[in-house]
Amino acid sequence: MELKIENWGNVDGQDTPVKLFSLINSQGLILKVTNFGCIVTSIEVPGRNGVREDVVLGYDSLEKYLAGHPFFGAIAGRYANRIEGGRYQLDGEVFQLDTNEVLTQQHLHGGLKGFDKYVWDFEVDEQPEATYIHFSRVSTDGESGYGGTLHVKHT
Repeated sequence: MELKIENWGNVDGQDTPVKLFSLINSQGLILKVTNFGCIVTSIEVPGRNGVREDVVLGYDSLEKYLAGHPFFGAIAGRYANRIEGGRYQLDGEVFQLDTNEVLTQQHLHGGLKGFDKYVWDFEVDEQPEATYIHFSRVSTDGESGYGGTLHVKHT
């Protein structure tokens, strides 16, 4: 498996540079993923006629993701789905989350700044049989209104 890593830009207020990773297997499949939101930006598969087709809805630049995206290929979180009123209760304590659905006042896919809007740390692990990209970040207590610190890893 071949791995290519290219600089893809920067996000204001975040120290880690944004990278675009291209993993290419021996059959010609190309997976592109970025450490911005762990977003799968593209999966190109070879067709019967030898022409590659991208089978993922996504954008070809970081700027388009920064302008707002409908969670195409991204990690949703801390919670994937809607939380009515942006409020939940845990062990008798009520947590008020930020709400990012204006009309319904719901918390969707992690809120105003969910996991899809952070630049994740990464580590490349190249093994003889496969190449892995391990993404990680720490979601601190109070982030988007959630209680507790959460250490997140995604491969």
